[in-house]
Amino acid sequence: MIKRGCGPEAEMRKAYELDPLSLVIGTGLGDVFYYSHQFQRAVDLERQLLSLERISGWRHESLAFDYIQQSKFPEAVC
Repeated sequence: MIKRGCGPEAEMRKAYELDPLSLVIGTGLGDVFYYSHQFQRAVDLERQLLSLERISGWRHESLAFDYIQQSKFPEAVC
């Protein structure tokens, strides 16, 4: 049995706290949110990361997938 707070989300959150400007760590935390079906948290984080890296097509694509999972299709297109 895994103790609460010892899983991948806890590890990625700690890494993100230590280096909030790291796009790689932010992306990893966003992936944890996405794959654990925490889509709104993933959207919030992707928007925050977009403020650091506006030209990333991949970041926009990831944000669109987050919106699609929430059936927010108009937001996914924009």
